[in-house]
Amino acid sequence: MRKNFFVALMCAAVVSIGASAFCADETITISTYYPAPYGVYKKMQIMDTQGANITLYSSDPVTAGNPTLALSDSNAAGGLIPSITFDNDPAASPDFRISLRGDNDLRVQGGTTTFTDDAGNYAPVRTSKIIICSGAAT
Repeated sequence: MRKNFFVALMCAAVVSIGASAFCADETITISTYYPAPYGVYKKMQIMDTQGANITLYSSDPVTAGNPTLALSDSNAAGGLIPSITFDNDPAASPDFRISLRGDNDLRVQGGTTTFTDDAGNYAPVRTSKIIICSGAAT
């Protein structure tokens, strides 16, 4: 009888320990900084205090010769010009830049801009500067 009680007690202990391993909860917090010390991020998400959410992706490995995407707030101490810059060669001037200027102007500079109509037809436009939207939103 004592032997059966001891075996039952050991079985209950093993089952309790095994069950608690499945019920455990684990939280992992990863902290990092940008720029990455050993390469670049494939995806970076930015959220401001107002809840605006921007997600940047790199579809290919970002290495020498491949396009890169950068989000910046140029001249933060002065004019506050938020912009997104696309570079194929970071050593040269930017290939394409989208910037938000004063008076609610969204500007696209450089490159070949391709617009589509409702049917999905492409119409390339060669430009050095296009103002997409100007003035207050209505």
